[in-house]
Amino acid sequence: MSRLRQVLTPSRTHLFLLSSLIAACLPPFSGCAEEPPESAIPAGTLRERQFVRAQTTLPPLPLPLTVHVAIGIESIAHIDNSFAVLELYLSEVWSHPHFNPDPITLSGADVDMFSWLPDTYFILANDVKYYPDVQCIHFDGHNVTLDRKVRLVSSCTTRVWHFPFDSMRCKIILSSYGYGDSELLLSWAPGGGLTFPVQYESLSNLGFALAGVHHRTYSAQYGTVNFIVLEGSVYLRRIWVSYVLQGYVPATLLVALAWGVFWINPDLAGLPGRACMGTTTVLAMLTLCRRRQGSTSDNVSRSFSLLDTYLWGSFVFVTLCMVMFAIGDFLRPADTSTLAPADSIALIGGKERRGGLKRVTVDNRQVDRGIRIVFPITFLAFISIYSVYVAFFVMPDY
Repeated sequence: MSRLRQVLTPSRTHLFLLSSLIAACLPPFSGCAEEPPESAIPAGTLRERQFVRAQTTLPPLPLPLTVHVAIGIESIAHIDNSFAVLELYLSEVWSHPHFNPDPITLSGADVDMFSWLPDTYFILANDVKYYPDVQCIHFDGHNVTLDRKVRLVSSCTTRVWHFPFDSMRCKIILSSYGYGDSELLLSWAPGGGLTFPVQYESLSNLGFALAGVHHRTYSAQYGTVNFIVLEGSVYLRRIWVSYVLQGYVPATLLVALAWGVFWINPDLAGLPGRACMGTTTVLAMLTLCRRRQGSTSDNVSRSFSLLDTYLWGSFVFVTLCMVMFAIGDFLRPADTSTLAPADSIALIGGKERRGGLKRVTVDNRQVDRGIRIVFPITFLAFISIYSVYVAFFVMPDY
């Protein structure tokens, strides 16, 4: 019996072998795994590990924490009537009074090694894309700087009626998602919270020019919590020279061409020529108006605007020329060679007394002479009223 007990009772050697076998078969436990000696770790990785260890022993940050935000717009990739695609750099700086490591910079995916990052998000943005490979965090004394590249689809507003003398305002609104003003205070960085490149030629290719940038800070309440909101505005001014050359100048020339119909002598076989010229100007003006409405450019509004007012007003003047031409042709005197002398006097003489009354007749020549004077005066009055409205009511907001 004692021999069986000795066989069944494991010795210390057996227990050691059994535990070694079990440890070899089981996966290693990360919490108990031994780290390699520091001499075997690269210098950069060793500093990062020491940096991560240091964060776990820090006391909590004093509240409220102030984060200074700066936005540098790199480029504008696309502009539409209601939004613009912006490529920008978002920089956030805050102070950690209990943390004073040697200067160190983490980039790319290593940024996530830091224990806390601001939860900044963009309000009313159509789309936001962060680039994980284009980000870095830098530590220098107590200051922490986080830089990230962001692709932002920002909402824009414009006055459609003022086209092509309109301007566009694109907003960049950001705030903290979960921290109120009692825990986190956002503010624009001193010396330039929102900046845009001074020389940026690609913006003119989109048909706009930079009018200015502006930023402000205000507080907004959601539920029972107040949040600090940072709002930046980029003002873009439309370049209207191309629209003047492609819309206003052709319309003015077509109206002048329609007015030239009344200077053609109808007695020199000019009736077919006048009809042909008048019809051509009407069709050309109609084509110009329809081309404006059928524009395929994304940043050109298809709503009724100042440009449409001028084009359709010019179309009315061209159509009136055709109407007055038809009236003049209707009043054209008949061939007097087959008429009696007395009837010829009534048709050509213009004035005749019969029974003490004066009879006045109007022929096409009188209509032409009247249109030659009244038509340009009326059209110049239309241009003057239009120009005064644009200069005093539209351009101040441009």
